[in-house]
Amino acid sequence: MKKKILIIFTVCLIIASTVVGCESVKVTTTKDTWGTKVKVGYMSNYGSLWSVLNAIELGYMRDEGINVELIEFEDGPSIINAIKEQQIDIGYIGNGAHKFCVSSEVKIFALSHISNADAVIGNSNVNSIKDLKGKLVAYVENTSSEDILVRALKKENMEIYDVVGVRAEKDDIVYAMKEGGIDAVAIWSPYTLQILEEVEGAKILADNLTFSDETIGLSSWVTSDSLINLNRGLLVRFTKALFKAMDYSANEHYEETAKLVSETTGSKQEDAYSQRGDARWLTGHEVSKGVEDGTVYDYYELQRKGFEETDSSFKNKNVNDYVVFDIMIEAGEYK
Repeated sequence: MKKKILIIFTVCLIIASTVVGCESVKVTTTKDTWGTKVKVGYMSNYGSLWSVLNAIELGYMRDEGINVELIEFEDGPSIINAIKEQQIDIGYIGNGAHKFCVSSEVKIFALSHISNADAVIGNSNVNSIKDLKGKLVAYVENTSSEDILVRALKKENMEIYDVVGVRAEKDDIVYAMKEGGIDAVAIWSPYTLQILEEVEGAKILADNLTFSDETIGLSSWVTSDSLINLNRGLLVRFTKALFKAMDYSANEHYEETAKLVSETTGSKQEDAYSQRGDARWLTGHEVSKGVEDGTVYDYYELQRKGFEETDSSFKNKNVNDYVVFDIMIEAGEYK
């Protein structure tokens, strides 16, 4: 009976993948009416929240006259769609969603960090990427989940068609893996940690560091072309507040940050704290200096080339067309 239920569940996941949605889950705001209200989209993890929560908590946003309203989303593509539909002003995205900035009205205006939060995880019967041939593998379409799966398969001279791909939402993926309904998943933190802890025999088959010699995983802050054109000063102030918070929390204050993240996401503080190893956290000074000396440009160019390897449409794209570097430079002019 259990096997039959799992088979039905897997079929439901495949059917559900045809439905495209953009659903915000939770709003965290303040009753104060001071400052410029800015609606900011985030995902429920440490990487999405580490800088913006500290910027709010330490008063850096208030110092810049910005009153942040946080709105939770399932993933980066949903955040980008919400910006396009003017539901939010600014949003955080993981690596996979960057590809939607290349040819849309949404642009990157601040680098957050270099990520190692994505992984392909196999169950006890899967020991390598090659073992995935013909197996059920769940992933979230058009996100860093799909990106790392495709890259991992390519490294072994395989394609997505060599596995039975199941497109699903992150919560469904975790449930299916725990119940034994699928053989492997491609997902990001904190769900990677949850699966590794709760699924006996689960193991990492590939993560971002597997491809460190050929690409890079970046997380960034994005906004609309119209906001860049109409209120660039607001974005500079927002970025300045972020940079100050990044200086505070990139290399220390992990426990304080984890507490803020757990309070916002409703997760356990120890679970949030365990995500501190998901990235190379950058200080604001590192980012602004990196823009000036070309390091940050090189990061985005390496990312673009990584996208090009799996999608030829990125071949003639120019990083300067979708990353607004001068906002990071101006925001970096703080003491």
